[in-house]
Amino acid sequence: MKAKHFCTCVVILCLLLAGCAPSERESYPASSAEDRSSVSLEQPQEEGDSLWTPSDPNAVMELIQYNGPGYYDARPDPNEIILDYGDKKIKVPGFTREDNISCVFANEGTAAVAWHSQQDDRDSIWVKTSADQGETWTLYEIPSADMEKIEHLYLSFDQNGEGILAIQCVGNRLHFLRTSDRGNSWHGEERISSPDTDPHGIAAYTNGIYLYGWDDLWKLQDNGTWEKVSFPQTAEPYANLKIDCVKSDGNITLVTMMLKSDGESPWENLYFVSEDQGQTWHPYRYANTEG
Repeated sequence: MKAKHFCTCVVILCLLLAGCAPSERESYPASSAEDRSSVSLEQPQEEGDSLWTPSDPNAVMELIQYNGPGYYDARPDPNEIILDYGDKKIKVPGFTREDNISCVFANEGTAAVAWHSQQDDRDSIWVKTSADQGETWTLYEIPSADMEKIEHLYLSFDQNGEGILAIQCVGNRLHFLRTSDRGNSWHGEERISSPDTDPHGIAAYTNGIYLYGWDDLWKLQDNGTWEKVSFPQTAEPYANLKIDCVKSDGNITLVTMMLKSDGESPWENLYFVSEDQGQTWHPYRYANTEG
């Protein structure tokens, strides 16, 4: 499994599976290059009274450890964004988060930002994308006059440049737009419904799209509806839970959840793994996070 190719959004987020493994690593846009937590991977999580072991533990480890390109706030102006590709760092030109609702995404093949003015609801949504790691950019305007009070934007692309933009309006009403050419053009997807959730992230992969709330995960179906993912009960109870990210490569999908076993304990990572395109899931490992 090659370590290539993960949005996130400023609100932030990731995912899916097809019948065959992609030829190169999907990307998992990290929330921020400065926010990546360290993980230790010693103890497999019990599932009932038995231990579950994936058919390819190394592949699961690579998903857990892989971050991909990320971004962080520029200095001295934190409203500007720096894309971090490891060997180079690129400032997103002509973009500021000041007075804007915005979202940032970066993977190996596509970098993108979307924003909408907080001062004027009638203003358009703007999406700027790059297919060459920030060397050149394309700007696209999306009229928003028919959208009632935009509150959040969520953006994600798969490794082939097919992307989705979720626009959250008042009352958790969602509008969706799709692109098949790395953001050079966008079209509305009226057939995609709004799931019953308060979203905080979306993630697209060549084998599907996931939308996630704070503690629930939804997979987009071919007919435009969303199917809620059911996770198995874990052996250890928890008091607080939130989904951190979703990653996918080939037939393996990994969901990272942040949890507290009680109100006073530190946050930990709980991993759920699927090896059959999201049909069945297994709690896999706990790992302490920093802070």
